[in-house]
Amino acid sequence: MKCDVCGKEPALIHIEGVGNFCLDCHNERMASMCGLDHDPFKYPRDVAVTDKDGEWHYFHLSHMYFGSMIRWQAVEQRGSYEIVERGSVEEPAALQIARFHRKIVDSVWNRTLSVTETAWGEQISLEDHGNIDIHYSSDDNGVSFVIDGRPVSLEELGKMLASYEGWTLQYQIREKSEPIVKEEEELVPVRKSQAPEAFPEQKNDEQSI
Repeated sequence: MKCDVCGKEPALIHIEGVGNFCLDCHNERMASMCGLDHDPFKYPRDVAVTDKDGEWHYFHLSHMYFGSMIRWQAVEQRGSYEIVERGSVEEPAALQIARFHRKIVDSVWNRTLSVTETAWGEQISLEDHGNIDIHYSSDDNGVSFVIDGRPVSLEELGKMLASYEGWTLQYQIREKSEPIVKEEEELVPVRKSQAPEAFPEQKNDEQSI
């Protein structure tokens, strides 16, 4: 199904009683509803970033309006990284784009896995803190993980955690757009009343995908 507005791109967004829109036409429509003359976010849609080992990671970038909030997303083209940032129509476009680019670099640069080449092959272990993305899997007990852009099964994660037998795992599950935990950082207990607000729930049914 093609977009009702441009007639060229696939319609990704269906609004009952209104129409079917590609992402760009949806964003233009939402920008107008927010009082803007046009969608101000212009940027290269494809970027390449190197990690600390010099390996290139190629991302496709996009953004989407949720009312006055903006959801930014970078999806790795030949890998499993998926990076999300958030912003708003009130915030300068250049500032949001710069912060989004910074998060992409931080995500590929900071490591949660320790990988060592041995005579018996690759030895993979978990650092004592980091970032793990949770995904649905139809083949692995309903859940799988992505760590440092690498798919990890529930069984593999369990084996990595076994090396910390006798220790305590203190965890914090956060919305994907929150800042990552960097290698030089630690999780610090914070009262919930002091924690930043998570990505707001969508309140306008007209913006549903």
